[in-house]
Amino acid sequence: MASPRGAVIILVLVTVVLAASLLAAFIHRSGADLLADARAAAKRELRAEAFSALETMLAIVAAQRAADGGLPAPDPAWPGRLAVAGYQPPAGFTLEMSIEDESGKIPFTQAQPAWLQSSMETAGLDPATAARLSRAIVAWMHSAGDERYEPEAPDYSRHSPAYRPPQRPLLGWRELGAIEMGRGTFFDEFGRPTPVTGALRDDFSLHDFTRINLNTASSRVLGLLGMEPARARAMADWREQQMNAGLPGYVRSSAELASVVGPVVVPAQAGFNVAALRITVRVWRGAIGHGLTVVVMPADGEVARNKLDYPFTVVEINEEALLSPTPSA
Repeated sequence: MASPRGAVIILVLVTVVLAASLLAAFIHRSGADLLADARAAAKRELRAEAFSALETMLAIVAAQRAADGGLPAPDPAWPGRLAVAGYQPPAGFTLEMSIEDESGKIPFTQAQPAWLQSSMETAGLDPATAARLSRAIVAWMHSAGDERYEPEAPDYSRHSPAYRPPQRPLLGWRELGAIEMGRGTFFDEFGRPTPVTGALRDDFSLHDFTRINLNTASSRVLGLLGMEPARARAMADWREQQMNAGLPGYVRSSAELASVVGPVVVPAQAGFNVAALRITVRVWRGAIGHGLTVVVMPADGEVARNKLDYPFTVVEINEEALLSPTPSA
């Protein structure tokens, strides 16, 4: 006959093991929850810092625009003025910022088939295919009643499911993949952009603005707008020389442009001021970071008092979580 004392000992041991298992599971789950909460809190802090840096930069740009009576080109010294303007990342945080003139490109809505064709040819596409694709892109964006409409468009009704061209400007570069004639041309089998898409992104913008800034346009964009290749290269070389010498690398009028490259007819859609700025902010804390990219367009008007209202219109905003074992400082 079993000893009652032995049964009690076994019962106690089973109870201890069960309690230990439950306690270990609780600790494990609590640790995971605490870790998730800590990461969420870190992401909120990183996001807040990214927006703080952005708002300070917008104030810097607005102040310079007001002082100069215009904004001919982004100033490479702007990020360095954040501390002077009162912003500095907290201890343990690192900040990266880049500013690009989006209006140094041609708005896709203004793109002519010949310009699209030329851009794609620079990426190695043969002229016949580039010509067909350029007409298909224009037909995708414009309706038959629009003077920019190109009649040569693929028959998307043959697809399953069938669809129709939206007949409006592109909402994103991924949309190029929906153009039948471009499948395999704009993105590879893994969905990565090809050099053809890269060339289009270098020369054209998805945002619509009235004036293309000649001060920041590449020599290729200047050539698409009709500037002779030699003068387009002269403009690019002059800008580089000015920047290397620490001098302003921009012109403010047709007369100043002529003094740099010689007599030239300024295209009707060109200008000498920034029409859209792309600002990219990355804030890091250890291996975790937050990326913020915005495109703003300068707007007329004064800064309103007692509220956050800079003279800019935000036309694009994208955020992303970043993870890197060795983030750059």
